[in-house]
Amino acid sequence: TSAALRIPTLARAPKDPDAPVRATNDDAAVSKLSAVQHGYFTDEFLSVFVSQPQRRPPLIHRGYFARLAAIEILRSQFLEHVGDNPCNFVSLGAGFDTYPFHLMRAGCRNITCYELDLPPNVQRKTEIISTHSALRDLFGDQLPSYIHSATKEIHAPNYHLICADLRDMDAVRESLAHAGLQQHLPTFVLSERCLVYIAPEKSAAVLDYFGRFPACVFVIYEQIRPD
Repeated sequence: TSAALRIPTLARAPKDPDAPVRATNDDAAVSKLSAVQHGYFTDEFLSVFVSQPQRRPPLIHRGYFARLAAIEILRSQFLEHVGDNPCNFVSLGAGFDTYPFHLMRAGCRNITCYELDLPPNVQRKTEIISTHSALRDLFGDQLPSYIHSATKEIHAPNYHLICADLRDMDAVRESLAHAGLQQHLPTFVLSERCLVYIAPEKSAAVLDYFGRFPACVFVIYEQIRPD
């Protein structure tokens, strides 16, 4: 009798539980760019973050317009109150947000931006910044020296792109301290569709940390599940 043929089974790569969350960044960038292309608002930096533009329906355009308009009103009120004094802008789950680049172009040197996201998104954003002159030129010739070779984080004088997992606030606190965040300065924190993806007790830890800042504005735009 012939020996039975044994067919080896291929080991499956473990699924990345954070992949669906990171994918929301790409979806948001596509939707925002579609709104820009249809005249709802302007953003000359956004197109470099979208490799395959897609048209979204008007309801999506209007939703993003209302969302960004509301956030911009609050940011403007904060900056008007702060004036020319030093302050912090912290974005949780920043993704491909372009707000810091508009500040750089406008020469707002009193505002230090701290963008936090998961490592794969940070690495992609750094790569895009490095390869597109519209963004690269904002940092001048010093950009290569600002990029950490291992993590691909960026640490420039007024801009910090940081690998962070909000489920580990001890590590987040350490990373922000290492980046030079001064807690006593007026601070604007934005959580735009971010905290909803982590457990309530982890979200509470995030709010507790920033709630200890003496002058902090925390703006949350999140999905809800009404009763």
